Amino acid sequence: MLLSSLIIASFLLCTQASISDYISKSDIQKFIPVFKSSLDSLDSEDLSNIYYGIRGFSLLSQPPPANAAETCKHLQKFFKDDSNSESVYYSLSSWSQLNCAKALNAKLHKDTTLKNLKSILDKPESTTADIRYALESLNVVSEAIPNANKIVQLLQARLKEDDSLPSMGQALHAAALLGGSGQFIVQYVEDVVVQADEVDGRMMQWEGGLTVTSLLLSGLLRLPETKPLTQVQADKFATYLLTRKTVQNAKGIV
Repeated sequence: MLLSSLIIASFLLCTQASISDYISKSDIQKFIPVFKSSLDSLDSEDLSNIYYGIRGFSLLSQPPPANAAETCKHLQKFFKDDSNSESVYYSLSSWSQLNCAKALNAKLHKDTTLKNLKSILDKPESTTADIRYALESLNVVSEAIPNANKIVQLLQARLKEDDSLPSMGQALHAAALLGGSGQFIVQYVEDVVVQADEVDGRMMQWEGGLTVTSLLLSGLLRLPETKPLTQVQADKFATYLLTRKTVQNAKGIV
């Protein structure tokens, strides 16, 4: 969350005198063992650890350690296509990034996987997070998204029931995957930004800390036709993110 948000911030920012800190080489060297440890946790059925480890190395433009085949086998062993859509996404994304299909000459997902993902996009009780990760998963396996207009209606209904910042953040990501149909989300952007808190006159964040701030920033920046932040706001968000660079778990770092 930290690295990906800072990369996003770099697209927003020119170098500003108000931002005096940065992610140094020594900071990065501290991150690498955390990513490696996340990938080494092959005794766990929690496949999100693998995803965050791989994602971390990817953000550093480094290949993951050379145990890809074993990691692929672990994904294959513990993947459950009836898991929640977030878990399915972590598995499918990890499989794709490690090129496991070539390494093991096999697919991870099945027809039932796709059926379950598409059913999520048709259930009134699906949360914005459920919808977002179902869409992300279909995107990873290059599967067409069914009936984008219906998914928009579902997202709008969910936001009427839950317009909290985490729910809105997931909806931003989901809408970005819906092409032109996702344009409806632009009407929510201004309201999201004004809910950010200013700290000491030099930082900005959303309630919920790094997790929510990263979710919202990355979601807003997936909407290329909008410019949600002023330069001053972008500087303040970047300053906040840099105060969090001591985080020492893979999920928090990426």
